[in-house]
Amino acid sequence: MGDWQELIEQVLRDLGGEKVCVPGAKLHTEVSRRAYKEGRDFGTYLAENNQRFAEFLETNDRIRLHRRRGADVLVGFDGAILPAQGPPAEYPVFRDDVYKAFTRITSMPYVYSRSADAFITDPGSATDVVEVPPVTLEQLLQQRREFAQSITDAQAAQRLMDAIERSPNPLATFQRSLGELGLLRRWHESNYAAIRERVNAWAQENSVEVSDAWFAQRAQPAESPQEILAELSRHLTDEEVRQMAIPFRAVEEFYRALPRKRHT
Repeated sequence: MGDWQELIEQVLRDLGGEKVCVPGAKLHTEVSRRAYKEGRDFGTYLAENNQRFAEFLETNDRIRLHRRRGADVLVGFDGAILPAQGPPAEYPVFRDDVYKAFTRITSMPYVYSRSADAFITDPGSATDVVEVPPVTLEQLLQQRREFAQSITDAQAAQRLMDAIERSPNPLATFQRSLGELGLLRRWHESNYAAIRERVNAWAQENSVEVSDAWFAQRAQPAESPQEILAELSRHLTDEEVRQMAIPFRAVEEFYRALPRKRHT
């Protein structure tokens, strides 16, 4: 266990955890990535010891966990401050071809065309292309397992693991469970960081210059159904809520309020 604790502390220092607490999912992802490079599997270690990530962190007296209701746990050393609260004004995304090249399982592998600055599956006669490692289902599922293991809510974590291990369509079931648990935004942040790490590692290995055009910002994603319903409920009377009735009038008022909400 000592080796794992040393790795966690080193990663936490590298992420700035001596000054400002960092999200538990971000710490978990980076620890898993570095362990994988060393030929070790952090998720397997936790499973074999029947521990969740937060429980393992709590065995380290030098690390402090700050639990937040409905949000990711924050982790830091003694004296680290909590980060400023509030969602980011913009939401990071990838250019469409970049995202597909590193997340889609395809029969035709993706390659990168230097001259066109594009990730494509049909290079034709182009000779300035660089291969992109094919994406496998197991890679996608493992990334989701690691995310589930980073969730401190035991019931939510188990539901995500069941979606991965017991569903005949694990990717779709996992995504649906994220929405129902209110974890879509947290998953996006974790997924974005993991994909960007893969993109950067591939580019470095193949001497490809990472372009700013591969990344973008857009408005925050649509809320989950639960968040939409919570917002909609503000336009219902007490009697309508008790009757679980959603009249067209409330729906109309809700959509009228959307432009104001998006620009505040």
